[in-house]
Amino acid sequence: MDQNTTRLTLSDLRAAMGASPFDGRAAQRSLEPIWRGPAPAHAAARPPREAAALAYVYEEGGALFLPLTVRRHDLREHGGQVSLPGGRPADGETLEATAWREAAEEVGLNPATPESLGALAPVHITVSHTTMHVFVACGPAPLELTPQPSEVERIVIVGLDDLIHPTTRKRRVMEIHGREIDVPWLDVGGVFLWGATAMALGELAERLRAV
Repeated sequence: MDQNTTRLTLSDLRAAMGASPFDGRAAQRSLEPIWRGPAPAHAAARPPREAAALAYVYEEGGALFLPLTVRRHDLREHGGQVSLPGGRPADGETLEATAWREAAEEVGLNPATPESLGALAPVHITVSHTTMHVFVACGPAPLELTPQPSEVERIVIVGLDDLIHPTTRKRRVMEIHGREIDVPWLDVGGVFLWGATAMALGELAERLRAV
């Protein structure tokens, strides 16, 4: 995909998610910090918890977009960070169902005719000892998105054409639990996007570039 001359289409997205074989974990590494914080003390003795998130892509005005959330700063886990809508599964709930439920709860996303396109490679979140599963889907543009006040500070809409452009990838030094770390990040939608969400979307970008 020549990101300088051609706009992405839903057909490109479908082809990108249908590409096989594709090493998603390798695609994520370019946006993985060398250190993301300490694992909890129980990590060695317990399997990681699971969580699911949704990357919902829609077309509007001839371009593709997806919603992200800025989490409230006072949340216990990942407060103030930019993320895909998502959370932990309820009892008996599949991970994909979790992703859709959380998107409905966090941003009011409930499309009439969604199309599921598959999942990205799982991303391990060290500090919360969680494996995040990101499901990709597409469908009609939402009529309205509303942030859930208890979890979401605001909604950010990101263009996929921006996501694949090389200039969106930057680096900065951050202090993480007392250590200064060189962190790769994505400059999209006017927000600082790093960590697990950036890694997942980095994989999606690499898939799209390969189309």
